[in-house]
Amino acid sequence: MKILIINRNTRNEHEWRRKDRLRTINRRLIRQEKLCRGCELCGRRDLPPPELHFHHRDQAKKRRKICHMITSATDVLVDELAQCRLWCRWSHNHFHRTGEIRFCPQALAARPAEMEVFA
Repeated sequence: MKILIINRNTRNEHEWRRKDRLRTINRRLIRQEKLCRGCELCGRRDLPPPELHFHHRDQAKKRRKICHMITSATDVLVDELAQCRLWCRWSHNHFHRTGEIRFCPQALAARPAEMEVFA
């Protein structure tokens, strides 16, 4: 069995190829999920995929970050994605800094002021 030195966590060539295949499939799945769903807070679907972040609804049920599950089995990733909300970058960062769920400034320009903050 040929051992590769590409990645210290990879035991052999078979494992490396399996992870490489899963990485391609899962990245495509995550990108497609972001393009289809858009931001769940403000409803914007025109954002590029890197501007959308997954937010776990219940932190206690969270297995790992989505970005760390890129070489996990696809069905495990799909289960984890089902537990997540998809928010734009600004809203997600604002929530983790302040604890408030808010629309991003671009969405606020298109919505009335009374819809700015959620309970």
